[in-house]
Amino acid sequence: MDVGVIAMKTLMGARLNDMRPYEQDGSTYSQAAFKWVLSNDEVDALVITMKTTEDIDEFLAASGSNQLSRIEDQLLKQYAKLNGMSYCKQVCNSCEGSCPAQVPIADVMRTRMYAIDYKDIEFAKDEYALLESDATSCLTCSGEPCKNACPKGVEISKWCAPTHKMLTRQIA
Repeated sequence: MDVGVIAMKTLMGARLNDMRPYEQDGSTYSQAAFKWVLSNDEVDALVITMKTTEDIDEFLAASGSNQLSRIEDQLLKQYAKLNGMSYCKQVCNSCEGSCPAQVPIADVMRTRMYAIDYKDIEFAKDEYALLESDATSCLTCSGEPCKNACPKGVEISKWCAPTHKMLTRQIA
């Protein structure tokens, strides 16, 4: 029996990337993403974070349905259009090995997600500090080695050097 694992960050930081201007008919982006997972036969489990009773109410309203409405589908596509080119799909790792300096690109992009999408700069800095190798070399790189390394089209060189600058702890 062949067993596959699908892992993803379904919300891709959406709760903190304000999608309210695009939400219609009372459906939220979180609910649409939740329903998308429930409607996908390739996904076996859904892990969500609920910190408030409002979070519970939001996901409870989406539970029990495995059908996406046209509006929810449009909302998911709008989010991908707005944010897809800055979001690294970490399980892919197609970029691994493209950097001659061995920058762990997916890990750098993950820490960027914590800082930018989740607005948790201290956690992002802590995680960045734990990397065996950081993106220091990106500061002086032309960006050519990783230019086409992402099959999803994420412009790696556009994000790694700024992430390094943002997350490197300065010694006082």
